[in-house]
Amino acid sequence: MQSPSLTSILAAIAAAACSAATHAQQPAASDRPREWTLSIAPRGEYTFSGDLRSSGSRVSVGRAGISFDASGPMGDRAHLLLNADLEASFYRFKDAALPLPSAAEPLRDAYTLRLRPGVAYKVDDDWSILGGAIVEFSGEAGADVGQSVTFGGYGGASYRVSDDLSLTFGLIVKTRLEDDALVAPLLGVRWKIDEKLSLVTEGLGVRFIAKVNDQFTVSIFGRYETRDFRLDDDATVPSGIVQDTRLPIGATVEWSPTSRLSIALSGGVIVGQKYTFLNENGEELAGDKTRTAPFIGLRGEWKF
Repeated sequence: MQSPSLTSILAAIAAAACSAATHAQQPAASDRPREWTLSIAPRGEYTFSGDLRSSGSRVSVGRAGISFDASGPMGDRAHLLLNADLEASFYRFKDAALPLPSAAEPLRDAYTLRLRPGVAYKVDDDWSILGGAIVEFSGEAGADVGQSVTFGGYGGASYRVSDDLSLTFGLIVKTRLEDDALVAPLLGVRWKIDEKLSLVTEGLGVRFIAKVNDQFTVSIFGRYETRDFRLDDDATVPSGIVQDTRLPIGATVEWSPTSRLSIALSGGVIVGQKYTFLNENGEELAGDKTRTAPFIGLRGEWKF
């Protein structure tokens, strides 16, 4: 079974790692002001109704979330990294015919709350090391909290190959819902190809970015996403698990009127999505895949 929200965890840690390396490689505290930074990023996304291949059902998904990132100095070489992310997913199944008890509405509203504290330490001008913890709740509103929480940690290093290229590598270890702990590689790349083009990894995905001018950028992306949710006691599968895996491919236009504010509009298609239902012991009960469906998304970010 896939780890809950593994893709978003990997993406967030890799991004934080590259950011931490940038902070660590800046001049010492005596040469610059020492201060905390904070960013707040609300987002929303809607995947239009898509047909389930085997059951003849249809499903659409709406999502809303917000992420908080903070970073501040701890001495001359270390930085404290704090992240909190909250996401709500709203599933709407129509004419569901999965081989499950009362399958008319196998999943409706589910929530994920993730806390990720960490520390980055500057070794020298090119190397920094980082590590931290992960605590995550993922499930329906009525799901048992104790059965919906997973824990983990990560560690690795960032290396500044040049002013234009930074690499991050390490390991993430995380418990999983009704399965053994997962050990996965932590990989991140930020490459400024030239003055206009950049490449960044996003967990199990990649994004190519083109700078149009000082305010606008456009990008294309593709990534693999996975989310797992614990169901409540009154669900179609009492205290069971739903896995939602998908492959979005799309493009983004981002507007940055100031260095502290950005707004990004995205759109594309979900070329592969699969729903898998498991009982509380992790045994698979049913599953189905959707046909290609379009999606749109909007994200903002304020930096303080």
